Amino acid sequence: MKKQSKTILLAAIMAMAVPPGLRADKGIVILRSDGEKTGYSFDKLQQITFANGQMMCQLQDATEAVSLVDIEEITFGEVGITGTEIVKDLSDGLSLTVADGIVTVSIADNAPLSVIACDINGRVLFSTETDGSTRIDLRREPAGIYIIKANNKLIKFTKQ
Repeated sequence: MKKQSKTILLAAIMAMAVPPGLRADKGIVILRSDGEKTGYSFDKLQQITFANGQMMCQLQDATEAVSLVDIEEITFGEVGITGTEIVKDLSDGLSLTVADGIVTVSIADNAPLSVIACDINGRVLFSTETDGSTRIDLRREPAGIYIIKANNKLIKFTKQ
């Protein structure tokens, strides 16, 4: 096993040993080589495993895989949609940023933009057609999986 894999495994084992009372709003934040950050809170994270070059995060209602070669850094601390920023640069000049409970979708050159935000059950939370960019406030929405459709591109993320 490579030194990096051993370090990640040791860090994950230490994280799982955190007493439940200290887990609220604390967890693992993964920084990927493309700049995307994803947070997993200890109170929802049930298991972390490493196999076939991937880190598997077993949550209460889903499993997410991250390729080990894509991981730039793993840190421990405050997680969730508040304080954790997710940035995705999509094709066609589209970009999506999630920070402090606000989702910002933008497109280059102030081009037309069609945006729909749904929860995992398909409930539409937000819909607009505009030019340039728009903001979606998810601070009052519960933890869960959300889907943003921007100009026919789908983006899925988890709000912790």
